[in-house]
Amino acid sequence: IRLEGLAELRKAVPGDITVSVTDAAGAPVKAHSVTLDLLRMADSEDDRKVILDPVAPGAFRARVTLPGTGQWIANIIVVRGEDDYLQQYPFIVPAP
Repeated sequence: IRLEGLAELRKAVPGDITVSVTDAAGAPVKAHSVTLDLLRMADSEDDRKVILDPVAPGAFRARVTLPGTGQWIANIIVVRGEDDYLQQYPFIVPAP
């Protein structure tokens, strides 16, 4: 699972997040759904849940807007058949 776009996110500015799902050989993996849980450490009321749209085999995208700066965690949940895969990415939204 590869996630792109977190480093570019800024407070109150829409940004694109892209998730690529591949197997060990690098081939795209067909997933039933990809969800992104964005969790803000300072205030759980700012947490966001985003369902990404498929844009190509193994590729998913969503536009997100985060309401605050500081430390966040992105949990990516990929559902494929009866299997769920979770990967976690900590990131920081800088102050303006």
